[in-house]
Amino acid sequence: MHMSRGNALLQIITFEKLIVGAKKRNEVFFRKLGIDGDIELPSSDDTEKDGEQAA
Repeated sequence: MHMSRGNALLQIITFEKLIVGAKKRNEVFFRKLGIDGDIELPSSDDTEKDGEQAA
């Protein structure tokens, strides 16, 4: 089996930056559908409280 060596790009970004970019790219799409596209995501503080997983 022969595998060629190609070029690759690895970009590491924060989850928040990913969401902001997705909102910007899809703003017109959301507006056409009549939705605001505002995604409410739990913060890392909300996912764990007092050492317990939030349900």
